[in-house]
Amino acid sequence: MNLSADDLIVITGGAGFIAKYVIRELNKLNHTNIILFDRYDLLKKENFNNLAGLKFSSLESSDVLEEFLEVEKSRIRCLIHLGANSSTTGMDAKDYLINNYELSKLLVDFCVEEKIRFIYASSASIYGDGCLGFNDDKDQFEKYRPLNLYAWSKYLFDQYILENALEDQVLGLRLFNVFGADRSKEQMRCIVTRVFDSILENKTIEIFNVQSDRDFVFAGDVARFIVESISKKSHGIVNFGTAKTTSFKQMCEYVYATVGLESNFNTIPLPDHLIGKYQHVTQSNPKLLNHMIDKYKYRFHFTPIREAVELTVKELKR
Repeated sequence: MNLSADDLIVITGGAGFIAKYVIRELNKLNHTNIILFDRYDLLKKENFNNLAGLKFSSLESSDVLEEFLEVEKSRIRCLIHLGANSSTTGMDAKDYLINNYELSKLLVDFCVEEKIRFIYASSASIYGDGCLGFNDDKDQFEKYRPLNLYAWSKYLFDQYILENALEDQVLGLRLFNVFGADRSKEQMRCIVTRVFDSILENKTIEIFNVQSDRDFVFAGDVARFIVESISKKSHGIVNFGTAKTTSFKQMCEYVYATVGLESNFNTIPLPDHLIGKYQHVTQSNPKLLNHMIDKYKYRFHFTPIREAVELTVKELKR
């Protein structure tokens, strides 16, 4: 990979879940020239646990991000934009618009102007209930209707990229259901972490008694693709999913099998506040991603779900 020690990598959401895996991949390449930015007012002990054992130059407040970029722009090789309010149940539209939309616009405009590689996390939540499919062809974009404020904020930024013809200059990954070892999101923890923690606490996990099939994506795979993309010229907004679905029930069973126990979970009704706002099925259309992998000669491949669950449980045990 064409990455020198002098190349500065900037990561927003730097103390978060996916960032942990990205930093780890960069460290595997002996790259530590990494500056992390995050919202100090939202950090918890679990965020610092994410950073344990990782090598990076510094963690800075998002409040000084704009000033930092202006001063250090000549040193920056790539800005990896992972920071966002990722709650799918929040009701503060202003917070979503400021932190997920306005900040993203500022960052992409800056990077395009300064010719800095810009890679960002979009979301498959923009597809709404999935009844119209999960097609990342930009000609299909306008037909989708997100189900919550988080999804709308992601939709609006993708729209900004497309309407301003920036897709040839940036890389956006429309992430499907990312999972891995992380406890920083509390109620938003991924299914594998929630099941494993319920086992530790001798509690019974609860899953909804409705169809809940997801295109689960291992966070380690997201990170490997992002890091490999730093030195590629790949661009556009593409689905990032395996194109295969796994039920929440099956994921629970994988976790129990990994720790050598019989499955133990209850089913509960879908809460009223999620009715009409819940994606029952997600499944990536991989056409554009596969084309990108072939065209730009990526070495990337997805980790099989069962293997990824085992890797996640192994890390959670540490």
